[in-house]
Amino acid sequence: MLDITNVRLQDTQFYKDVFAEGCQEGELEILLRLLTHRWGELSPQQ
Repeated sequence: MLDITNVRLQDTQFYKDVFAEGCQEGELEILLRLLTHRWGELSPQQ
């Protein structure tokens, strides 16, 4: 049986992948918010 009591979640590859994906999504949200604020609602093509 695996002893997972001493494993830090932050050290796992799964955590690193999920965190990186979340950062990218957050950056995209901020960029879209800034663009919308500057030029109004954007079309899907934009």
